[in-house]
Amino acid sequence: MKGLANLALGNTDEARKNFEEALQLAPDFELAKQNLEDLDK
Repeated sequence: MKGLANLALGNTDEARKNFEEALQLAPDFELAKQNLEDLDK
């Protein structure tokens, strides 16, 4: 998943965008939800 790759590289803005796009395609995608919550901490 691109979001995880961007997160690992420290690209948090791009990772957030990737996770949000993933949730638009699959609203029940728990990993994307959790990663967005973690970015908001």
